[in-house]
Amino acid sequence: YFSGVMRNRFMPSGRVRYFPMSEWQLSRGGISNFTNLLSGEQYNVAVKKKVVDTTYLKTSVPSRHERAYDVASGVACISPNNLPLQAGNHENYCIVGAGKTAMDVGVWLLENGAKSENISWVCPRHSWLMNREVVQGHEKFFFESMTCFVKQMEAIAKAKNVDELFREMEACGFLLRIHPDKHPDMFHYGVISKGEIFQLRQIDNLIENGRISCINSEGLVFKNGSFVQMIPNTLYIDCTASAVDFSASNTKPIFQPGLITPQATQLPNPCLSAAMAAFVETNYPDDGARNNACRPIPIPDDPTSWLTSQLGHMINQSAINKDPKLKTWMAKCRLNGVGRITRNVKPYHVKKLALLANLKRNIRPAVDNLRCLIAENNLHVAE
Repeated sequence: YFSGVMRNRFMPSGRVRYFPMSEWQLSRGGISNFTNLLSGEQYNVAVKKKVVDTTYLKTSVPSRHERAYDVASGVACISPNNLPLQAGNHENYCIVGAGKTAMDVGVWLLENGAKSENISWVCPRHSWLMNREVVQGHEKFFFESMTCFVKQMEAIAKAKNVDELFREMEACGFLLRIHPDKHPDMFHYGVISKGEIFQLRQIDNLIENGRISCINSEGLVFKNGSFVQMIPNTLYIDCTASAVDFSASNTKPIFQPGLITPQATQLPNPCLSAAMAAFVETNYPDDGARNNACRPIPIPDDPTSWLTSQLGHMINQSAINKDPKLKTWMAKCRLNGVGRITRNVKPYHVKKLALLANLKRNIRPAVDNLRCLIAENNLHVAE
């Protein structure tokens, strides 16, 4: 998709030049420097207006990230990209990592014929996941999505603590977990289907010893000192790259003199957040007005930090609704899933209007209770 947009739309426009396989250095004196990693050729670029620094969230790519554990010589450890090429040379597999990439690898292995008993899964944490069925972002799924959103708001408005809140969001069908007997302590907005959940439950060789220190020819050495012996010639699939730095909850102004730092403003959609920043940059008069219209939200790592992220998201939605320019753009933006669900509701759609009215009634109680839960957990909210 990225290649198609870049080569078929951006580059033919004459407005974009593309330099893949290059490494950028920090700018000095308004000059950005980058080097082609294959040729070594260096480029200097004078910044005419602003640098758009998308490195702030520290996204890591599975095939290139630096592993946090050692791999002994002779041990087969690959990124998911290489799995289709290497899988046929092994009978036993070990997935390393607990996030969505690891889940996708597990599903891929099972769908392509690997036996569940031949798959091990190093899973230091368990995750709450969003139910794909109710987050489709299309009007065909109006009742599934909006009914669930109403129940979610009701759960937020009534919950006495974080555990109760997440159990209620599971009960209403908004959240899923792979193992009902495990207590998830991770939430990264991963989306999964019930069918994928069923498949992943077939992998019952879960290794829950924590994080790996080393993989050697005998097996797995963990940071807590424990050791798990593995079958020889196991293929290890490294799924420990992180979409963002979830350990860092700091945000900064998106718009500064000479600099745009894209961050989340609409969770969980990073593309919508980036599009919103682009619209605000080109349609608002100065950085002060832009930052007022585009407030960054910390990305959660666990159920507790989700409270501040959800509150930030709801505050942003309220601000958008009070800004006619931004509200009009948001309503038409194709990346806005909720907008796509609701934009064609007509006055004669009685059942749909009743659901939307119910949702609206629960927003204020949900915001108020979120603030209470945040205060009880000693969390900080930037407003």
